[in-house]
Amino acid sequence: MKRQSTLWTVLLLAVFLSPLHAQNGILTGTVSSAVSGESLPGVHIRLLDSNDNSFVAGAYSDGDGAFTFRSIDPGSYQLVSSFLGCRTDTRPVTVTAAQTLEIGIALEDEILDMEEVIVTASRRKEKVLDAPASVAVITSRDIEARNALTPIEHIEGVQGVDVVQKGVMQREYAARGLNNVFNGSMRTLVDNRITNLPSLRANISYLLSVEDADIDRIEVVLGPGSALYGPNVTNGVTNIITKSPFASRGTDVSLMAGTQSLLSGSLRHAGTIGGDFGYRVSAGYTTAEDWEFTDLREPYPDDRTAERWSVDGRLDYVLGSSSSITVNAGHSTAVRGLDLTDNGAVLAENFSYSHVQSRFVSGDLFAQVYLNMNDAGDTWLLRENQKIVDRSRKIVAEVQHSSTPAGWERLTYGVDMFLTRPETDGTIMGRNEDKDDVNEFGAYLQSDTRLIGDYLSLLLAGRVDYHSVLEDPVFSPRAGLRFSPTGNHSLRLTYNRAYQTPVISDLFLDMIITDDIFGIGIEPLMYGLRNVGVPKSGYAFQRVDGDLLFHSKFNPDPSMGLPTAQAAAYWDAVVQVVSASPDLPEDARQVLAMIPAPGAGDVRGTLAMLNIETEGFDAVEAAAVQDIAKLKPTLLESWEIGYKGMLTKRIQLGLDIYHSAYEDFIAPARVVTPNVFLDGMQTAAYLYANAAPVIGEEAAQQFAALVAEGMAQVPIGTVTPEQSGDRTEVLMAPVNAGRVEYWGSDLSLRAGLLANLNVAATYSYISTVYFDDVAGRGPLSLNVPQHKASFSLQYTEPSTGVQGNVRYRFVDGYRIRSGIYEGTIDPYGLIDLGVRVPLPLPLRPNFVLSVRNLLNHEHVEYIGGASIGRLMTGQLQLHF
Repeated sequence: MKRQSTLWTVLLLAVFLSPLHAQNGILTGTVSSAVSGESLPGVHIRLLDSNDNSFVAGAYSDGDGAFTFRSIDPGSYQLVSSFLGCRTDTRPVTVTAAQTLEIGIALEDEILDMEEVIVTASRRKEKVLDAPASVAVITSRDIEARNALTPIEHIEGVQGVDVVQKGVMQREYAARGLNNVFNGSMRTLVDNRITNLPSLRANISYLLSVEDADIDRIEVVLGPGSALYGPNVTNGVTNIITKSPFASRGTDVSLMAGTQSLLSGSLRHAGTIGGDFGYRVSAGYTTAEDWEFTDLREPYPDDRTAERWSVDGRLDYVLGSSSSITVNAGHSTAVRGLDLTDNGAVLAENFSYSHVQSRFVSGDLFAQVYLNMNDAGDTWLLRENQKIVDRSRKIVAEVQHSSTPAGWERLTYGVDMFLTRPETDGTIMGRNEDKDDVNEFGAYLQSDTRLIGDYLSLLLAGRVDYHSVLEDPVFSPRAGLRFSPTGNHSLRLTYNRAYQTPVISDLFLDMIITDDIFGIGIEPLMYGLRNVGVPKSGYAFQRVDGDLLFHSKFNPDPSMGLPTAQAAAYWDAVVQVVSASPDLPEDARQVLAMIPAPGAGDVRGTLAMLNIETEGFDAVEAAAVQDIAKLKPTLLESWEIGYKGMLTKRIQLGLDIYHSAYEDFIAPARVVTPNVFLDGMQTAAYLYANAAPVIGEEAAQQFAALVAEGMAQVPIGTVTPEQSGDRTEVLMAPVNAGRVEYWGSDLSLRAGLLANLNVAATYSYISTVYFDDVAGRGPLSLNVPQHKASFSLQYTEPSTGVQGNVRYRFVDGYRIRSGIYEGTIDPYGLIDLGVRVPLPLPLRPNFVLSVRNLLNHEHVEYIGGASIGRLMTGQLQLHF
């Protein structure tokens, strides 16, 4: 009886509710490009109540640009369609009971979108005009129109950013200076996950596992960001934001081929299960023949194949209207490739990088935890044929929340943790392998206060970080004023204090670069060159009565040191070396054998430092050989004034002027231990005085000049700190180089000349890019040009949808001084060309032709890198 009662209740409810449900309406439509007519997938469609603009429903257009809202209450609404690179479309709609309303939406291109919403500058959503920093956005449509082998190629031409090419896929990149070899100065994120190598902190762009079809947009923020992002964000952030599977359902296939025997392909599929689960999987493969590398010191293999593959997956689960969980995992492998490090060139084989990430979002709450791992596989340092082992890991956990205690006040606050666990089996960290773990913890708070409505805002932020190797916590403050006189103009004045901790290799590196730096090949003249980190004790050079001690391989016990003034104690050993030279005449050899060893007061020692660039020696005074203190974090104080706005309806201008002052700047490793030689003038005088009575004055002068020159070139020993493991090795080490100041400016211009013709230009200037001497520590280079500029034109043919773009890039000449690489880069200018053509074939594929370095101007963009020529690629893109 109870079961029958329940059944009747259900039937009655169904009969009662079905007429009510039938009274609701359906809203459906398609979204396309107003210029080309092609369907636009991934357009964000929102239905708002026309009375109070409250949110009613939301959706994304599918692969055919279609969307549908079902069971909508009858009434009046606002339908808002937004897509990066297009003008937002807002229109009134009226839903009628039991009717289906069909709408066609054509979005117009909008290169001057001041309503762009970004998330990177303040770690929350905000309009680009409201951001407290200079921001550039590369949209998915920009990415689709240009062939690229790595995502980082898409930020070429962004104002203030230097992207230099070392090979077909290899890049170094930085913002506003400090583009060192194997660097990670620009924080690179994929969906808020740090992507650099866990322990070495280098940005390796070809190890990113995302494909171009995965990317929704790339946001580039210039300037310091430690107040929110923590340590080592002194120059900027590149945030690669991937597409939600809900907004990008369907399958994407791309096939690319080109010069340099290039073959590349990618596959992506995204879909949904019910209304709550979304998934995405992607994979890519690339192989090419690299150009010839230019460092003659390296034994490069004849096979210059560069090959990589990657897989990536994502699962989204929607918990409610404002909550979701996202799990992501990816793996990439450099099957084979050459690259540059601060210790020399490496041949990487099966070098892999993997990650697992989980994110939770609920309203204004964001939390994530992820693990980054790399495995160097079968990677070798070429010069010494030394295998490199690196199985390091980084574990990161972050929690952030935002709140609005008042309509004029918004707070953002959070905590994070970074645990770095190097594992190199002694091949990189050497004797420091068991003491190189690093733990970092931080907390931050940011306040955004609207002082006068939308016109004037005050931004204040602060962050405190603890580093397990450094003694004291570090405080990073941030302050800014933002003035918006109208909705299309924004002025900002900002102050930032950021800091950069020493890279783990700066602290714990212990790697032999070569065991014969002079290339003599005969003991006891084979001196090793070792790159080392700076321990907590620092490095102290021993002195006796102010005279530096040196250690010699001519001594049976090299651990026993002598003052530099007593270098003549090894006179007989130097005579043996010179006498063994086939270039020394026999009569000179006989005279030299008769001359007795001098006393310490007759011939002293002199100091000279190995010059990596010239491979010669530079004389140094004993006073210039300074003890090396333990490393301190580099502090950056930066002031910036910036403007972004619309000069006219079709012209957008961005201008930033900044001043940067680095305190305790950590200079890249350089030679810090001088070698000892016999003083050439004193040697010649002593030889002359002893030879003249035997062979006459005129012959003695010739003899002394000839022999003294050879004897003064024989390295007798090395001045090494007492902490050295091998007291005769030449050491390279980083140092806190004192204070470095410079100012710069970045300019960006975008304009719509005609309805379908757009122009963009950038220019960047830095006042000083090379410092001859910093606090007595020697020269320092920012490794970037003083001037750089770009100019581009983009045209879309409306009837066919064909897109064309041409870009010119100019880079001024500059000096590089980083690791073992020193030299001068000549100025160069390059023309790049791109065409995207929709093909009238089934599945409506696109063909993209890209030509980099159109005129085939062979040039070198980084010392030690390849000689870059033209690269032409053609890509077939399909979406279904």
